[in-house]
Amino acid sequence: MTAYGRRIESEVVVLFARLCTFVQGIEKNWVTSEKRSCKLRAACVYCGYPTSPEAVASAKGRRVEVDIMRASLAALIGLTLASAGIGWGYTINLLTYNQPYTLYNTGVDNFGNALSTGSSDPHYTDNNWAGSNATYVRRHTAWRSDITSGSGQVRWITPTSAVSGDNPGGVDPGTISFYTNFTLPTDYPFWNVTMTAYVWADNDPNRISIMDGTTELAFVVPPQPSNNGECGYKGPGSPSSSCGSNLAYSGGPNTLSYNGLVGGKTYTIRFEVLNLGSLENPAGSWVQWVSGSATGVPEPSIYALMGTVGLALYLLRRRKKAAER
Repeated sequence: MTAYGRRIESEVVVLFARLCTFVQGIEKNWVTSEKRSCKLRAACVYCGYPTSPEAVASAKGRRVEVDIMRASLAALIGLTLASAGIGWGYTINLLTYNQPYTLYNTGVDNFGNALSTGSSDPHYTDNNWAGSNATYVRRHTAWRSDITSGSGQVRWITPTSAVSGDNPGGVDPGTISFYTNFTLPTDYPFWNVTMTAYVWADNDPNRISIMDGTTELAFVVPPQPSNNGECGYKGPGSPSSSCGSNLAYSGGPNTLSYNGLVGGKTYTIRFEVLNLGSLENPAGSWVQWVSGSATGVPEPSIYALMGTVGLALYLLRRRKKAAER
């Protein structure tokens, strides 16, 4: 059982102990109230005043007492559940820096600052091109501009450290995959995640996926460039002569969602890139996350607990009606 499960189990014990104590108090009050009512009715009949003001006041008092008991019981259950920390909707921001679950832009350090040209990106790897998993920060002069100041800094990464002048060296044509990992906290056993990014790539961003090992859990296909699936690297700062007039490529938004990721487990985001051509040529990826969140989901035992509390309330109501009769 997880630490979260053990904590909830202990809170369940406390909850039921409180409920039992409270129910016993209610039963005692009901019995006392019934005895008092019977004595009062006997006195009224003996005195010939079956509708005396005292009898009416007693009846009203018992109704108020029952209403107070109901409100108190509801408050007790609410406070107990709140103290147990069972609140639904606890959400974390996946863009918070320097956390195991952080989603980083390409080409930045643990605090979102742009890395220097030629640096190895600590958050992204590739699919073992030419025997190396490392990715390197370098922009081709034909690609859209990096963002190296202010918020949302992001730089291009490539699968090779080779250079050709000031540009990245070439790699084989085909599909290249870039990867980044995130690990969700153990505060909850399960998490529902949603994340959105803008993605550019040379030549074309092909597919973005949430991976559990080699299993694809969810995917999205980015907007495709208009030049026959080429020039997915066009954007602000791209030379006007590059790829003709294809200057309107949006890069997204691309949203991924999945419910039920396991707390404490590491997952991977895969970015597939198509590198077109027949010979080695530059390839790269540019990823900027604009939102990301994970909402905790309680264990199934919590739902069972809520059902049990509901049953207890139902039985309590039946016992009350029986006592009134």
